[in-house]
Amino acid sequence: MRQATAVTLFVAAAFLVSCRPAPRAYLITDAVMLAVLGGERAAASAVATPARRRGLDARIVSAADEKGITQALERALADTKCRAVLAFTVIPVDARQYALDHSGVLFAAYGARQGGDPPNSLALVAQREEAFGEAGRRVGAMAASGGGKVGILAVSPTGGGQREIESFRKGVAETAPALTVVSREARSALDKAAAVRLLREMRAEGVGYYLLKAYGLTGACLQDLARDGGKAVVEDCGGSGGCGPEVVLSVETDWARTLASVFDAMQEDLRGWRAQEVREVGRVEEHLGKRPQG
Repeated sequence: MRQATAVTLFVAAAFLVSCRPAPRAYLITDAVMLAVLGGERAAASAVATPARRRGLDARIVSAADEKGITQALERALADTKCRAVLAFTVIPVDARQYALDHSGVLFAAYGARQGGDPPNSLALVAQREEAFGEAGRRVGAMAASGGGKVGILAVSPTGGGQREIESFRKGVAETAPALTVVSREARSALDKAAAVRLLREMRAEGVGYYLLKAYGLTGACLQDLARDGGKAVVEDCGGSGGCGPEVVLSVETDWARTLASVFDAMQEDLRGWRAQEVREVGRVEEHLGKRPQG
């Protein structure tokens, strides 16, 4: 009888454990980053599988402004089942302070690591050197077949941006070592006229393909290429061809693999947290022959 009772209690305990809600991981984002992730459905798909493999229930919360992001973060962190928060926003978030204030939750956000980071912080670095190298190899092959020189237009590139540019330059050299690469740097991210003037200078030197590390000036640059000729490599154009036929390649983030990398790092932290850094995983999207949709 006692043995039967013990078995019954064991089964009941196992049932209660199995029914206990899984610890949660919250992906907090805004409209801009949600669009970059491919929309809510694509974001949910990218985050759900790696989270589930680590026993975490993934929740996605999107907010429109800084106040909404703050409220979403506070609600997530108030959840007793919250184990991790991934803040993917263009709206600035003080990731370090959140991690310091909530030592029982792992906090992941964009930004470089600093000295003395709390052990429950994870920095996601926006750096896709390998993908830029691949883009350079492809463009080198295109230009070598009669497309003219390769140009690079950058707007005040940071250290990570400089490394991506250098990787692109090396990629061009691998497939077209004799090809000339022409570089120009714009100092202001607001001066469209200056950016277009630099493009025209490069065009006068025989450039036919351009890497545009121009951020908010990319649209003006593409308009100039559409009018006066030239093809471009851009960033984060998406898979629809929406940037127009001037774009031949776009360096994108492979979000499924990037989020899997984040959760891989988190899994290590769940056993003994330590501050660390994870890079985005990039890919190159081909746009040859594509035109804007709609």
